[in-house]
Amino acid sequence: MILGSLISYESRQHTQPVNSFGKFVAHEQLIKYLLLNEVVSGVDVFAPTLLPRLFQQYHHEFDRAIGEHFGSTGPRPVFKALGELPTALRSANYCFLSSGFESHRLGQLRYTPGLKPFFIATLVHAVHWLELLPFYCGLAVTSNASDVIITTSTAAARAFKHVMEWVTAVSDKVCQAEIVTIPLGIDTESFPCSDRATARSVLRIPQEAHLLLYVGRLSEEYKADLEPLIRVGHRLAKTSPRELHLIIAGQDSQEYSERLLRLSHELGAELHLTCIGCPTDTVKHLLYSACDVFISPVDNIQESFGIALLEAMAYSLPVIASDWSGYRDIVRDGLTGFLVPTYWDGAAGDLATMLSPLDVTHGTHSYLAHHTVVDTDALYVATKTLLENDGLRRDMGARGRQRVMDQYDWRIVTAHYRELFQTRPRAPNYGRSPGRQLDHNDTFGGYATCTLDGSWSIECTEEGREWLGSMPLKRPGRLPAMSGELLRIVSEQPSLISFWLRADQLRYWESVVSLLKAGLLRVVR
Repeated sequence: MILGSLISYESRQHTQPVNSFGKFVAHEQLIKYLLLNEVVSGVDVFAPTLLPRLFQQYHHEFDRAIGEHFGSTGPRPVFKALGELPTALRSANYCFLSSGFESHRLGQLRYTPGLKPFFIATLVHAVHWLELLPFYCGLAVTSNASDVIITTSTAAARAFKHVMEWVTAVSDKVCQAEIVTIPLGIDTESFPCSDRATARSVLRIPQEAHLLLYVGRLSEEYKADLEPLIRVGHRLAKTSPRELHLIIAGQDSQEYSERLLRLSHELGAELHLTCIGCPTDTVKHLLYSACDVFISPVDNIQESFGIALLEAMAYSLPVIASDWSGYRDIVRDGLTGFLVPTYWDGAAGDLATMLSPLDVTHGTHSYLAHHTVVDTDALYVATKTLLENDGLRRDMGARGRQRVMDQYDWRIVTAHYRELFQTRPRAPNYGRSPGRQLDHNDTFGGYATCTLDGSWSIECTEEGREWLGSMPLKRPGRLPAMSGELLRIVSEQPSLISFWLRADQLRYWESVVSLLKAGLLRVVR
């Protein structure tokens, strides 16, 4: 069987490659290892254009990128003009791997007479991109029983099933594709640990210091709000007997990096914060090798898996991650690291349910992330526990590396694809609505540990009381104007704030959530 794709490879020689992060990298890596592990007999990448001028540009870029990805030997994908596709589909058996956008377009090909039956494997990364609504509806119309939809985590599978149930309810169209869960992977052999002392020497990190590391996209809109991590870092640094360093590295947003550095400066000089934009593979290797604890407090609905967690575990690092979406599939709480509770804001979900169809900027993801709380007390305790226990860090790191080798190495992951492809039914090529919106609480509320509501008790943290006692001061970070009033009410009349929250008063919910995210309030479970 030949694997077909409409996503072309892109050279990493660009200053800012469009596809250097996220689903495109995962798509390219999966294709590479399906080919190298002989799951498929070949890979044909078809140009997504009929324009000769653009075809030449795509072809040139493809040739350069394939040299970077595959080297000069071994099996390699073949680039073909889109006009060659009809002949190819009449003469060979194909499966098409889609990242989502192409699935309903590929499905329309099956209305063409004379083609051999083929199935479409749709690899779902982010479930709810706004422009994917036509894709969801298109799947319901064009899918058949041979198709398969692959989600990378159990939480993403649940969310995707909910979306498709909504599509069926409002359109009376049923998606016939099977929904399965197969994780992404990494090549564990490509992550050899460097000598810790050498890595620290190159990075100019003191040998006796503790080093915390975050690697991922530097964006609160599409990845993670890192302000709570910085606050926790300063809280730890104040009592740590060792110098504490925090490095934040990833695809760079200079404005966001500057804001994080500014916040750290406002909080004091105890924590040594460094932001590294767009680190090379060599720099990432040094960072992982020098690190003590890897932390990823993701809170965004576009995050459904977490390749960086696998990379950190491959370097035998203990991982502290938010109890969120696919992260809970990867990290074994208490064994390979710690999962930090997260809290979903149902009031924000209600507003997003109503307004997201009108949001053309993907602001829904940012809005919901700003209303998702990562428990800062638990984050502090987990980090402090690991920093104070060298043996626990080593044990968790060793178990994490073994887990990656046993379940997430590409050899293991592609074996799941081999079984999946071999058992697909060869369905032939051709030939249902309540009035409600897609509810973000039902769909994504399960990503979090639990949902906040007025029945929860909320109290001031020690940091909240200290901050209240030092008023009036300039509000640090993104705290709301009524922060002082709310902190005082929670401190003096906690029953009153509970009454307001039970009444679903949005302005109070927004302010309370902001204070929870800042670690000035806490949820009492």
